[in-house]
Formats: sequence, structure tokens, C-alpha cells
Amino acid sequence: MEIKQRNPLDWYRLTESASSILNGLVALAGRESFLESKKLNPDQKRLNELKALGDEAIKELRNTENFKSLEKMEAIISNYSLILQDEKKKL
Repeated sequence: MEIKQRNPLDWYRLTESASSILNGLVALAGRESFLESKKLNPDQKRLNELKALGDEAIKELRNTENFKSLEKMEAIISNYSLILQDEKKKL
């Protein structure tokens, strides 16, 4: 069995990437909620989805345990980057 050696800079790279993705979700959810609420007939389901998405991203950002583990940060990047891409496709 081969043990993979980690680059000492992985922690910094992963911290920045995870934070950027989560902050991107917060910004997207806020911006899109604002735009949706300004419509003549706002889609309440969409507003609820955006609020839940923004709240979830903020919760993950505030959870300091997420940024103490390379594996947790990799999971955040993997999961939330797909969500961010999907949300951007809806625009």
C-alpha cells in the first residue's frame, strides 16, 4: 500500500477554495433572492430554496471544524461546487 504525501500548501489552497465556493453561494442566493422578490409575482418556492441555500452556506462557513480537516474541505469543495454550478446554470 502506497501512502500519498500531502503538499504542505494543501491546507491553504483548500481553505481558500472552500471559503470561495461557500461565499459564492451566499452571494448568489442573496442576489437572486433580491431579484426574485422584486418581480411582480415572485416565486415563493424559489425564494425559499434560495434562503435555505444561503443559510446552509453560512452555517458551513461558520463551522470552524470544517476548516481544520483537509478531508472536510475537500468534501465541501466537491459538494458545494456542483451546487454552485447548478445554480449558475439557472440564471
